[in-house]
Amino acid sequence: MDGQPPYKSSEKIIEEEIIKRQLEFPTSQIERLLYKIDKKVNEKVNNKFEIGEYFTEINLSCKEPDKEPMQCEGYIKTTLYIKDKYTKYKVGNCLLDPQFYKAICTDYSGKSFELFDSPQNISFTDSMIEKILSTLYIAYPEVFEHIDNRAISMIGSFFIYPHEPINENPEMYKGVIIYKEDQETTETSKYIYEIFYNRGRFRMAIAFTLKGPNKL
Repeated sequence: MDGQPPYKSSEKIIEEEIIKRQLEFPTSQIERLLYKIDKKVNEKVNNKFEIGEYFTEINLSCKEPDKEPMQCEGYIKTTLYIKDKYTKYKVGNCLLDPQFYKAICTDYSGKSFELFDSPQNISFTDSMIEKILSTLYIAYPEVFEHIDNRAISMIGSFFIYPHEPINENPEMYKGVIIYKEDQETTETSKYIYEIFYNRGRFRMAIAFTLKGPNKL
């Protein structure tokens, strides 16, 4: 019937519930890391504002070369807002470069400063990427069984609304989009894997692809 949600088997429902529960830990850790940015920025500007909203954009390409830690390039950008009754105001942003372990922030006055010292930059950036990848591993374990040192490219967004409650029954959607570059074969098809997760105060949307021949 038109307008009705697609049928889901009981096995599919149980699988989604398990994934949602498994996502609680890495997403809560991502949220905690983003709060750490807020705390550090506020220290740098002498606690001049209370954040009302966070928006983080990621654009990363990562590869794990021969049993070495995952190496990434691209950026993680967090924008901080305060809100009044009618609107929101941007008060700063921080840009993390995972390749060179730089984290440069700009406050509401246009002044730039480094978020952490060098060892903290490394620890913070690696932790953020680890937790982001953990969410993808949980959502698509079958994909990462076949990664075979191929690069993973991802874009995504994280939203935090600190004053909203946590949804005890998170919403989640995951799916695959297939683009066929050659209609005669699936070898050149491009698989885009998506994951959307919403637990009220924290919301996440990520799409990723693997570079190289498809193994699934």
